[in-house]
Amino acid sequence: MWNIFFDRLKVIFDDCFPRRFVYSRMRKPFMETPEVKDIKLLSDHYYIPSRFGPELIGDYKRVKYRYDLAIHNAKQSFHGSIISKSQIKAVWNVVKVQPSTGPNQNINFPITVTWQT
Repeated sequence: MWNIFFDRLKVIFDDCFPRRFVYSRMRKPFMETPEVKDIKLLSDHYYIPSRFGPELIGDYKRVKYRYDLAIHNAKQSFHGSIISKSQIKAVWNVVKVQPSTGPNQNINFPITVTWQT
């Protein structure tokens, strides 16, 4: 009885919600460093106990900060190796991969432009 119900439900579900395969052009080799993986596991281990014990929130925040810093350093070294070749196309590929800042955030560029007439 359960098998019949489950088979019918599966057919209806597959008809209503077909599988879609999405291929991403963005590769993230900078996320695969062993340091980032180790700190991520440590951060995951600290997360759940910090929700139940307020005295552990500080420990979790310190580990999370180390994780964010490790990701930042990995991204910086990866993109720096691409940009160091000083190819304009490589620079724009790095810029296109970065997430957008959103429409409500103001960005201050430290570049000044002087017009000569």
